[in-house]
Amino acid sequence: MKKLVQRFIPTVALFILLLGASQLHAEQATISATLIYASNTGKGVDGGLRSLAPILRKQFSGYDSFEVRGRRSQGLSIPGKANMSLGGGNQVRFAARPSGGKISVQAHWKRGNVTLQNVTFALRRGGRPSVLGVSQGDGALIMLFTVK
Repeated sequence: MKKLVQRFIPTVALFILLLGASQLHAEQATISATLIYASNTGKGVDGGLRSLAPILRKQFSGYDSFEVRGRRSQGLSIPGKANMSLGGGNQVRFAARPSGGKISVQAHWKRGNVTLQNVTFALRRGGRPSVLGVSQGDGALIMLFTVK
């Protein structure tokens, strides 16, 4: 019995140390989501979106106006989960995990009880944003994600 306890205690101690070390080395990130309304109102691009105008115009070439409807950032440990509310009933729930120098994000975007998008994509710190879009009336709702 004494030998069993002597073997058991070091094993438990090692397990606790390894578990603690993995928590200390969790990667920290800030994921930002921007909700944009694209239309053909002739208003152009919101000032806060000027640096993203080429991306928006290329991916949503049928629209001439891009207006910010909501913007949120959430800090989290990677791996981790978070929720963001972006106004107009739009919410995004996401889970993020490390993936070969990038962060893999599974995003569930919904408005009220209706799922608009449920996708997985990769983000690189300081890299190009990931862009999702859905039709809304005569325009489109766009969700743009970045990570720092």
